[in-house]
This record gives sequence, C-alpha cells and structure tokens, in this order.
Amino acid sequence: MRTGFESKDDISLVMQCGSASGYHGHADQGGFLLDAYNGHLVGDVGKYGGYHGPGSDWAHGQTSHSIVLIDGKGQADDHQIDDGRNGEDGTVDDFLHSDFVDYALANSKVAYDDGGNPVDHANRHFVFVRKPNRRGYVVIFDDVQSSVAGDHDYSWLLQGTQWHRPVLQGVGAFRVEPSGDNYGGRGDRYEGRESSLQVMFAAPQSPSMQIVSSELVNGQTVEFPPYVKSTYRSQRGIFAALLYPENERLGIAAPQVVRIATGELVGFHLGDDLVIFHKGQGSWTYQAIETDARVLYMELSDPQEIKYLITAATTLKSEGAEVFRSDTPVTTTGTFSGSPVDLDPPTIAAWYSAVVHDRGAGEALLEIPDDGSFCEPRSAGINTLVLDFSEPMDPVTFAGALVEVGGLDPNGEELDVNSIVITTDTRGDDTVGVITFDPALPDFARYAVRISGVTDVAGNEVTGDNDRVLTALEGDVSGDLRVNASDLSRVRAGRTRLIDAQDANQARADVTCDGRVNATDLSRVRAKRGRDARGIEDPILDIGTYFESDGLVTIECEKFAENVAQGGHAWEFVTDPPGYSRGGAMRAMPDSGTRIDTGYVSSSPRLDYNVSFETTGTWYVWVRGYAYTPSDDDSCHVGLNGAAVATSDRMGDFPDGDWFWSNVTRDGPVATLEISAAGFNEINVWMREDGLVIDKLILTTDPTYVPTD
Repeated sequence: MRTGFESKDDISLVMQCGSASGYHGHADQGGFLLDAYNGHLVGDVGKYGGYHGPGSDWAHGQTSHSIVLIDGKGQADDHQIDDGRNGEDGTVDDFLHSDFVDYALANSKVAYDDGGNPVDHANRHFVFVRKPNRRGYVVIFDDVQSSVAGDHDYSWLLQGTQWHRPVLQGVGAFRVEPSGDNYGGRGDRYEGRESSLQVMFAAPQSPSMQIVSSELVNGQTVEFPPYVKSTYRSQRGIFAALLYPENERLGIAAPQVVRIATGELVGFHLGDDLVIFHKGQGSWTYQAIETDARVLYMELSDPQEIKYLITAATTLKSEGAEVFRSDTPVTTTGTFSGSPVDLDPPTIAAWYSAVVHDRGAGEALLEIPDDGSFCEPRSAGINTLVLDFSEPMDPVTFAGALVEVGGLDPNGEELDVNSIVITTDTRGDDTVGVITFDPALPDFARYAVRISGVTDVAGNEVTGDNDRVLTALEGDVSGDLRVNASDLSRVRAGRTRLIDAQDANQARADVTCDGRVNATDLSRVRAKRGRDARGIEDPILDIGTYFESDGLVTIECEKFAENVAQGGHAWEFVTDPPGYSRGGAMRAMPDSGTRIDTGYVSSSPRLDYNVSFETTGTWYVWVRGYAYTPSDDDSCHVGLNGAAVATSDRMGDFPDGDWFWSNVTRDGPVATLEISAAGFNEINVWMREDGLVIDKLILTTDPTYVPTD
C-alpha cells in the first residue's frame, strides 16, 4: 500500500500475513513496515536485522515484530510451525485498493494457536489513507481475544529502527523521531532525518506504555533498536492506533485529532476525515450515519462528493437516505452527497468578565484579551466569566466541564482556591457559557483560568484558545495593573447618573457597581491607591495541589497532579453518574471485574495529589464514591508519598446506586494516615476494584468529623 512510486517522499506500508513455513519463518503474521518521506519509521528485524548467535532467537521470536502479545506471548516462530501446512499460519481475508484508500484484513489466528497461545480470533484491520501530494496516514484496528476465559494483558508492539527511535509523549500517545546517533552510520547522508511518526490510541485510551531496548535471551542480553510496548488488561484486546507520518522539510504535520471512544465505536476524527471501527455486531449509528460496517472511512471535505469505505457491510445510510445496500456483506468504496457528520471543532470566540450593576444598568461585560493585560477593577471582583463559542455547545459537557484555576498573591505565593465553588452553565442557544466563582476570586492577585472537556452537540471537543491570564485589582480603572492618580482622573471624567452597560469605560469607572459613577467610586479608588500588581508573575496551573485549612483538606478527585495508568487499567474522567460535586469524577476502567489486593503500587492505576500540611500526626481519610455493583467495584487503596499504607488500604464498601462517603477499611478500623513532616506530601489513590467511581477525598485531623456533601 503506497501513495505512489515516483518519489522517495512517497509513503509505503508493507504488511506480511501468509506462509511462515521453513527455517526462516518469523512470529510476525500481521506485522508491518512503514516508510515515509525518506524515513524508515517502523522497522522489522527481517529487513533491518542482521542478528546471529544469541540474537537470532530474539529476531525470530515474539517481541521482535509489530504484533499483539497476550500475557507476554505472541505467535509461533519457525521452531513451532507445521511445515506441511504451507501458508495457513496467516491469511489476508479481505483486501481492497482504490484511488483514495486501501484496506487489508490480516487474520493470524493459526499463528497464535501454533504458538501455544490459542485465540478465538486475531484480526488486524489496516486502513491506508491516500492524500494529495504524497501525503497520507495509516489507522490500524486490532481485535484479538484469547480462548482462555478471563482477563489478559494485551500488548501492542511497534518496532523502531536504527534510524528512528520512539519517545513517549503522554497518555495514549508517542512519537517515532530521528535517532540522531549517526543514523545507523549514514550520518548526514540519511535523507529521512527530518521525518517522524505521530502515534496515538483511541483504544485503549490510557495503556501502560514502556520503551524496550534489550532483552535476556537464553541467558544473554540482546540489544536492539527500541520498540514501544503498550499494554492494558481486558477480556478482549481492542486497539485503535493512528500512525501519522510527519516531515519538517515538507511542512507536513498531523492535523487536529479527536479520538472516538463511545460505546461499541472507536476511531478518530482528523481534519476532514472520519475512521471508525465497530466492536459489536449488527447496525450502529454515528451522528447521521447508519451502517453495519465493521470499518468505516469517510472523507468529508466536499459535501457534494463524500468518499467512503465500508467493510463487511450490507447497508449504509446518510441522513436517513440509503447510500448502499447488498444482500451479502461486502467491502466497497463509493461516493454520495450530504452533510452526515460535523467534524469542525468549536472554538471560544471571546472571554469576558461579567458583573451586574445596580439601578437597572444590568450586566456589563469586559472583554479579556489573550495577552495577560486584563485587570478587573470592580468591587464585585472576578465572580463570573462569560465565554462566547463559535457554535452551540452540548450543555451536558459544559455543565461537567473541568475548570482549572491557579492564583498568585503580590508576594508570589500561591493562593488556596480549593474552597471556592465553581459552577458552569450555558445561556440561550448554548453558544454562551458561564463560569461562576463563589465567593469571587480574591482581590489583588493574578490568575490563570483554563476550561476543558467541552464539546459541541456533535461531540467535537473545543480546540484552541481555552485559557486566560487575568488580574483582580479593585480600583484599577485605567487597566495598567496599579491604582494611582490616573484611575482617579478616569472616574472624575466618567461621572454619570446611570452607566451604559455597553460602554466598557463607564463600566470600569463604576467601581462600586451601583450603576453610576460618582464620589463613592472616587472614595473606593482612593482607599486602594498605591496597590501595584505589575510584579506578579503569571500563575502556572498546577492542578492537583491542595492546602490544609484548620485541620481539613478537601480534594477533588478529577483535579489530580498525576494520573498513572498501570496494569492495563486507568482512572478515566467521567460525568456519569450525576451527583458529583464539581466538574466530574474519576472511574477505574475498564470495568472487567479485576481486583488487585497485593502489589498494587506497581500494578494498579494511580492518582496523585500534592497536599501542603501544616499539622503533623494522625489524619483521618474519607472517600466519596459510587459503586455500580456492590462487593465488585466498591473499593480503592489510599497511600502516602508513593507507598502503600496498611491503615488506609482496601477502603470502600460503597452501597450500589448512590454516592456515599466511606472511611472504613476491609481490615476493620477507620482509614488513617500518619503525616510525619509538615510541608508538601503526596496523597495517592490506587484502584482496588475496577469500575469504582470516586468524586472527593477529605483528610481531617478530627476523628469525629463526618462529611455532609
């Protein structure tokens, strides 16, 4: 599968799935190579190896190819293959070539079975998208399920080369970048040194990822170009991976990508394209699309000629109209016209600080530019932010949005804003969002505010400009981040019996917010004269940092410092069930019935929270949680500074179907932590049973304290 044959800049995907008989057979059914823009991005020792002696067994084996492992085991190698069968170890069960997209289905079930790793199925779907000017990308959907009942560790491998090495980027993403170490001896003669590969997962969204560059084989260490191993635990191994080649010389970079992971559907929105894999059976819908295809690709750039690929499908409908129908499942391409999918991500057009002025003047909005220069001079302070969106938002996602706030006082000290209640809502036709702070953010301070998790009605997440830096300084009418004579002059010049809320200068001069500009505003400015906020630095949002207040610490679970996926599980942000206290909650996923009682520090997903303690000694721990199934997904472990704590592990016993505060442990006593040193300590929460939802943690020095909300 290629973008062309005319240039070294063409993209080439080579997939192997066929006969593995003979001594040189490798455990690589469904394995692949990817070259793009002169760069060797995804390798295979069968092409780039040269391994002999102790390395030969590794090169033929199960971790030296870009395949899926089950509990660390892969497919049969040449020592296990039945030579008499001739070519049945892997088969290409479906293939289609067109001018805009290619599709191949690799079936490697027999190779797993021969390797003593029996599977119900082992299918790899390749979607190779061809774009103008030799551009393109690849999406790979893996569907592998062990024949052995229960959960398994499924690992997705991607092999590097001696010219390009993988670098982890964060949750569910990594890059393959030029190695820089003389490029396998080619040095500056290696023409692919400006090429790279962006890789991200839609499923699983939070795999445990590691880079491996050596292994012990037959008692000897074998070193090789690093590969990435992405693992999660489930009954069925579903991987949805986007591989997007980039090139600095040609100015080619991955477009904005939105991952799809809803119900039985996984895939990607990228640019004007949509690629979806259906995990279930039968018909499914996505926005105005209805089909029973296993894989769907659509290019939506031209509504008059929408190009599509469907696999193993009998029907495709768009906006209720039939596009394709067959009596038997087929893989095919075609075109139609319409607007079945909204792929345009919404943006925030403007931010405002809003205050209601008395005497019927109403709400006056002061626009907040994206340069950090804005200062709120009114006595009401920063209590309401209004956001104009480019299109209607999904009000449910805005109500559950994650609003992050950080502030610094004039001394550069971080402000404790955790006690401020933040609410979100939409107005009118949902094109306006409102963020309310109760009480208002403290005056004479500088803030950073960021919002995330908001989507339009089609499910596209807000992109671009989602934050602001602003200052609260009562009396700074002129907006120069200080209160002085110029502010008094502005008030005198703006005297009026009733302000016009549409006039920003009048609104700024009405410092007391009583709807007029008069002597009371002059008096208020004089009282604040001399304040200077110009030296306050921009806050850095450090979500997950909390401070003790009179022996009490309240932690919002979705506002963590770190979220570490381990053991095939991850804590995921959720807005269901309703009833959470702030922007949402965290749920241990996937919910597959897993319980981890021992060794959880290194094998269970973890949330970290930085807490500044003033008081040492015994602290009592409360967790607000929700269990969908009692005795099955109703417990977690709480620890300190990355270590397990016997007095606060195995917390839970949440009743099903409702939010509940619990301080009990399965061992009997209430949960406690011993804080031996004042200052910052790290509070950790590990999953004990997957499926548990947690909303809040409370730490208190009072043994009689009982949370009420």
